[in-house]
Amino acid sequence: MNAKRQSNILKSFKLAIINLVLVCNIVIASYLSKANPIFSTIIGLLSLIIIILSVIGLINSLKSIREPNSTKKMIGLIFNITLVAAGLFLIIGNIIDVVRVFK
Repeated sequence: MNAKRQSNILKSFKLAIINLVLVCNIVIASYLSKANPIFSTIIGLLSLIIIILSVIGLINSLKSIREPNSTKKMIGLIFNITLVAAGLFLIIGNIIDVVRVFK
């Protein structure tokens, strides 16, 4: 293993790729959720993991602002921003639904 520290660009890109794989797993689990209700729990856990990893990836992307521009930097930044925005949208939507139920 390389003894040098990984750049923030590479960390962000790797987290974006991991998140992409997890999103694909969510798609598969949502297809299978009709057959077994345990997949709904799996979808929720994967969504939570994606949100956490995308926030970490976004932080790494923002730390890499001063590093030279590259394709990996742009892919990591755009994908992580998209997932953080989607996660916030889902969380805010769920909070609004809970507030409506308890009114």
